[in-house]
Amino acid sequence: MIILNVIQVGTFLLLFVAFLCLFWTIRRPKPWKGIALLASFFVCSAPLLYALYDESKHNYLDANIGLGLAYIFTWGLTTLLAVIALFRTFFLRPYR
Repeated sequence: MIILNVIQVGTFLLLFVAFLCLFWTIRRPKPWKGIALLASFFVCSAPLLYALYDESKHNYLDANIGLGLAYIFTWGLTTLLAVIALFRTFFLRPYR
């Protein structure tokens, strides 16, 4: 159970870092852009949060496919956001 908790915290931290890196690449940061990015972080982490809640309340003996799909979705989204942030950092013209 401790390993699952470490994976949960690590997944949310990686997702948050990906969103933070994406926020740092915004050329002219405005308050509404930060609020929109924070809201999208909560929307993107909602499937994993629900799957973890469901796993804690209904502990089935068989494999939980929904939990695995939630992790795959979150990890894929984290990778996509990190790639977009890296692209914006290295390939777009720097802000002047």
